[in-house]
Amino acid sequence: MGRKKSIKTLLMLAENGDINAQYELGVRYRSGDGVEISRERQFYWFGIAANGGHTEAKLAFGMCYYHGKGTIVDLEKAFYWFNEAAQEGLDLAQSITASFYEEGKFVEKDLKMAFYWYLMASEQNHLYSLHRVGLMYRDGKGVEKDVEKAIYYLEKSAKMGHEYSVHALEKCYKIRNS
Repeated sequence: MGRKKSIKTLLMLAENGDINAQYELGVRYRSGDGVEISRERQFYWFGIAANGGHTEAKLAFGMCYYHGKGTIVDLEKAFYWFNEAAQEGLDLAQSITASFYEEGKFVEKDLKMAFYWYLMASEQNHLYSLHRVGLMYRDGKGVEKDVEKAIYYLEKSAKMGHEYSVHALEKCYKIRNS
């Protein structure tokens, strides 16, 4: 493992455009690691890194907007940044984007888009997304109903420890056996 950079070094790198240093400063200001926790500085550095193209910073910047950390709550901007990170393949961002579509949170409710993003995240074994894909297959929401595919995804998430998948599987087995 490499030595952790000092705040002074990170600031110098960040001010010279290093998006990894900018992201790391956001993380440090969020956690208080070597600096006093500052929601405003967290928001600032995540924003600089996100606008510079740092994928994880895009998710973190979206979270700032979603939770009002260092800024006001703004679901439009939160969704924008979650979607940006989702398109770059970040599984958590894909799952969050899916939930926006599933719940009609800020965006128009679109179960097909919700399914698509949960499926993308499930391909990376994102636990919650595996569960949601299984339920959507079971119930035919956003996708054609397919109990066998539901069982596949729910078994996978249950084996990974998602307890609600165990209960959902019972319902699938009853459907399959009826």
